[in-house]
Amino acid sequence: MITAEHTFLSPGAYPLSRLGEPDKLLFFDIETTGFSGDCQQVYLIGCTYFCSGKWHLIQWFADSPQSEKDVLSAFYKFIQNFSALVHFNGDGFDIPFLLKRFRIWNQPWDFSSFASIDIYKRIRPYRKIMGLESLKQKSIEQFLGIFRQDPYSGGQLIDVYKFFLETREKSLYEALMLHNREDLEGM
Repeated sequence: MITAEHTFLSPGAYPLSRLGEPDKLLFFDIETTGFSGDCQQVYLIGCTYFCSGKWHLIQWFADSPQSEKDVLSAFYKFIQNFSALVHFNGDGFDIPFLLKRFRIWNQPWDFSSFASIDIYKRIRPYRKIMGLESLKQKSIEQFLGIFRQDPYSGGQLIDVYKFFLETREKSLYEALMLHNREDLEGM
């Protein structure tokens, strides 16, 4: 497992106090090898949180399929310092996927002690008002004037990850990390 940590500045941010206590909010996003937690894996989990006037980013990357359990364990241990999990469509995908992976690894972990704040659910009622063709995170970011370097969708990255496992090419690793980082910064 590879752990990467960074800090970053966010130009003009949403007032976090509208979501809860700012120091208790954790934004997270996962990257997976497919859509079914029953037979696919988590290969990357990233989190951002605001502390001491800065945004902090931490990412856990499974540099082998066997290190998935380490990624899950590091993430679950880390979130214990927070009371609310903020995500984009996490109620529909990320959380159910993680719960399936926890069970597969025989871990009793769950998210029942955390408030769940799903940005997707909060934006969905305003789709027509904003004239959005899609509610994908990248589409909403473009509407808000947020533009990325990352050219990939999460689905396209599945093959990038598989190729990374075969070749260990640094540029592939960087593309995977960039996508997840920009998802988190965009939230």
